[in-house]
Amino acid sequence: MSTAVRRQSTDTGRVNLRRQSIDVNRVASNISKPSMDGTRAAMILTSAQSRLPAGPRMENSYRLEPEKAFPTCSVKKIIQSVFEEMIGDKEYDPAESTLLAAKLADVIKHRVKELGHTRYKIVATVAIGPAAMSSVAMVSRCVWNPNVDTFAEYAYQNGKLYVIGLVYGLYLE
Repeated sequence: MSTAVRRQSTDTGRVNLRRQSIDVNRVASNISKPSMDGTRAAMILTSAQSRLPAGPRMENSYRLEPEKAFPTCSVKKIIQSVFEEMIGDKEYDPAESTLLAAKLADVIKHRVKELGHTRYKIVATVAIGPAAMSSVAMVSRCVWNPNVDTFAEYAYQNGKLYVIGLVYGLYLE
């Protein structure tokens, strides 16, 4: 690959254009190496390199519909059992709630994945708040196919706090 390089002559003030050869393999090997001078181009290349998927990719199956539907009833039971096991009669603690919500969402997501629906992307969200004089309005929006994408939700309350769990099952075409 070659690109034109613009250089201004110091003697005459004219601009000279000359072709410069670029070794594509050398540039590609330097992409994964962090730049020591911190130039913007090097940062862009290294950040672009880090966004590549890490795991193995699924082969295209050209299947537009799932073999079996996403089990919303089973997922709702999973959310309920996780909340009852891990929360019980805990009190609301604002400092602990963030970590607890993340842990609950991870456990729910892993248990839903164990159901074996490999062509679904599972998104789990959990919200925790105090039960005393509180009102909640949750809104979520996304683009999906109403024929194959769905969700399951469960709200848990123990008198001291409330927990809302939402699991989206989005089919990967």
